[in-house]
Amino acid sequence: MKKDTREILLDAAVIVFSKNPGAPISEVADFAGVGRATLYRHFPSRDDLIRELILESYQQMNDALTPVLAQNLSGTDLFLSILEATIPLGDRYYFLMLERTFEEDPEIQALYQKDAHDWVELFENLKAEGVLAPEVPTAWAVSAVEALIYSAWSSVHEGYIARRDAHHLVYRTLLSGLGPKDN
Repeated sequence: MKKDTREILLDAAVIVFSKNPGAPISEVADFAGVGRATLYRHFPSRDDLIRELILESYQQMNDALTPVLAQNLSGTDLFLSILEATIPLGDRYYFLMLERTFEEDPEIQALYQKDAHDWVELFENLKAEGVLAPEVPTAWAVSAVEALIYSAWSSVHEGYIARRDAHHLVYRTLLSGLGPKDN
């Protein structure tokens, strides 16, 4: 299915802004292969583009996770499935971690709070199930997995690792580190 111009612009924007949050809007137009006038027809200002990208990114994350959560998995299976669904959206996830322009926007703040709450709840459940050590601060575990999601996406995108291996590598790195499996 062919993407429309709006989707092309949002895809370009997430790549540009995840690498350089302060990038001028002209870089987005250039990366998308369109003129600035085309970009401004769809998004009258940089703020309009960023706000729409935030909303669209949260929607994509929600769309990816809804079927995973509907499976009623627990423990390792749930965590691996969440990673598998989230890593392909690593650029959007990283953008959401960096972008704080609309912190006062009630709609975006509600999405941010729900996302933060969901990660904390997941990690607390993983601790209760014995997947994660109870003494590891939840905030640290969330920060670590957020960074690993982006690292995995970037590594897949650059061709360093296979997409099918990414979620297992994140899981292993988070739970076992980088040492040999026997240790």
